[in-house]
Amino acid sequence: MENRWSDEAAKGIDDLSLLAYRSRLLGEPEIVNPGGGNTSIKRRLTDFRGREIDVLTVKASGSDLAGIT
Repeated sequence: MENRWSDEAAKGIDDLSLLAYRSRLLGEPEIVNPGGGNTSIKRRLTDFRGREIDVLTVKASGSDLAGIT
């Protein structure tokens, strides 16, 4: 299987866009069954009080990984 990851494509994009990029790569039919799957990213965000907090952002089942935007 060919490695389709591109450092150039991933360079300078925000965490959520990087999650979408990784999800699309993992959603290719050679890797996973089409029609769903979960991916996630751990990141730090600022809450409504201005505090830095750890957050787990999950792309849950129900949408095709290969088509996530």
